[in-house]
Amino acid sequence: MTRTSYKNQHIKEHYDRINFVIPKGEKDRIKKICSEIGASVNEYLYMLVCNDLADGTSRMAEKKQGFHAEQERMSLEAIYSGLRMSLASAFNEHEYFSLNDVMAITGESREELLQRIEQCRQELIEAGENPDDYFKPVEPQRAAVYYFPNGLH
Repeated sequence: MTRTSYKNQHIKEHYDRINFVIPKGEKDRIKKICSEIGASVNEYLYMLVCNDLADGTSRMAEKKQGFHAEQERMSLEAIYSGLRMSLASAFNEHEYFSLNDVMAITGESREELLQRIEQCRQELIEAGENPDDYFKPVEPQRAAVYYFPNGLH
């Protein structure tokens, strides 16, 4: 048995293999970090996984579960908002979104959103544009609410 065959057999018997696919360009970034800390890519990824599972549960799983619950809740709102934007564009109309609409789409808090709007307004002013062309205070309209006691069939 050759040295390479022996090594491959040993790895097959004592280790599990996991394929890891990432977007182009990320591999170089990971390799750079590994080189800086003196670890192989395999060691680095294994350290990250071990760190996440250190207390017997995955902290990333907890974050991901919360993310998916929020993502599922927001998906219908995002679809509705997307339809509103598409219809407005198709009919060459403006569509206005309330802070609550944008909060539901982005998942940001009111404070975060107001900070971001103010930052965007400043950037527009610095670029020589009028921020009021992009951010307009609009009075909320009364929404029509429909009730379907037997659902939609």
